[in-house]
Amino acid sequence: MHTSSQTKILEGKVTRNLAGCTFLENDQMLLSDWSDNNELLILDKQGEHLRNIVLDKKAFDVVYVGNHCVAMTLPDAKQVSILDLKSNQEKIHVTFENRCWGITYSENTLFVREYSVGIHCLDLNGTIRETIPVHGYITHITSLGRKLYYTEHTPDVVHCCDLNGTEIWHLALDGRGAPKGIAVGKFGFVFVVLENERKLLVISPDGKKHRELLNEENGLKEPHALVYDMNRNKLLLMKDKTGLTELYEVLY
Repeated sequence: MHTSSQTKILEGKVTRNLAGCTFLENDQMLLSDWSDNNELLILDKQGEHLRNIVLDKKAFDVVYVGNHCVAMTLPDAKQVSILDLKSNQEKIHVTFENRCWGITYSENTLFVREYSVGIHCLDLNGTIRETIPVHGYITHITSLGRKLYYTEHTPDVVHCCDLNGTEIWHLALDGRGAPKGIAVGKFGFVFVVLENERKLLVISPDGKKHRELLNEENGLKEPHALVYDMNRNKLLLMKDKTGLTELYEVLY
């Protein structure tokens, strides 16, 4: 991987907690700050700060769904909200019984992790079509085609399953790295950050092999979130969730 750009995020009123990120149109990037700043931050394709959006509630994870809209999880409110970035107005929200964490979008479907329940499949009107039964301490999910990928910590395991919840593979990791953010790249390679061990791993498409790409010596401090741009083969990584991002060009 080659570094494309690095950005030191502007400080907020309190220490930032960059928990989620997504790519927008025109190669812009949006970050969710899950702290009492209650903000979304938008960067241009070079990583320069464009603007902030102040929210009523803290957003944990976020994903672009098209038409200038993002969907985000609001764990404290137990909600998912779809926000129009042009008007900064909420279009819809869905309330759950438990906290909701990771969110991803694929095949015109939103996938939302609700704690202790599973992964819900929703349309953009907020209707739950079905629920995939997965269990464990799961906070981050991503998708590619008809496959879902998610990280479980305590124990540390990375999973891949189909849309029925049938497991395709899983990779148990040694130690207590606390796998958090997960992204899928070209050819199905999976990227995972280990927050406690301050590492970025890449996993083979079949889940059988993995290797370390980055670690603390590369500036990883409290890595938490990442997202992959399939169109440009770019990986956006929150190297330090308190305010340092880096954009990488991924070479295969």
